[in-house]
Amino acid sequence: MHAWRLFLAALVIAGLGAGLVYVVLTDGEIGDPVPTLATAVPTAANPTPGATVTLPAPASSSTTAVPSAVVVALRDALTAWGEFAVTGRIRDLGDHFVVGGPQKRRLRAEAESIRADPPGPPPYRVTPNDILTISVTPADVVLRTEIEWAREGEQTQVFVWDIQMQLVEGMWQLVTVEEVAGTAER
Repeated sequence: MHAWRLFLAALVIAGLGAGLVYVVLTDGEIGDPVPTLATAVPTAANPTPGATVTLPAPASSSTTAVPSAVVVALRDALTAWGEFAVTGRIRDLGDHFVVGGPQKRRLRAEAESIRADPPGPPPYRVTPNDILTISVTPADVVLRTEIEWAREGEQTQVFVWDIQMQLVEGMWQLVTVEEVAGTAER
């Protein structure tokens, strides 16, 4: 009887150890990456570098004010993303992205290739302009904004994104980013 208890205890400890290793290696994220259109560093598939784009109005335009805490959290997340884009270190994203969310999974998938050939400092300055509200609930906000990716020595790139922010344990975090279809250059 005593041998069974030791065996079960060893199984439980092994299972907990395997779970701890998984959490450390995957940052606690489960599932396959969900593709999104925005990548760690904007690519040729996105609008022409340096081009300005027309920010289309949402299908159902909203006059709801964007909560200031959401704007601050969005700016913080974009700053962290700009740092990540030159290092490939997931820890640079901090707690600004929803763990298990589509955008963090996408960035995690890109981290290895960035780390293999990191561009190095300075980080990208990722700046939202002309922020419009698409939808607002107490725990979820979708924004449409023009995003500028700028870095010393590189041409500024401009994109129009719908960005979903979610309130997680009292903190606004970025969930996902989708490029707005039909964005025209001006």
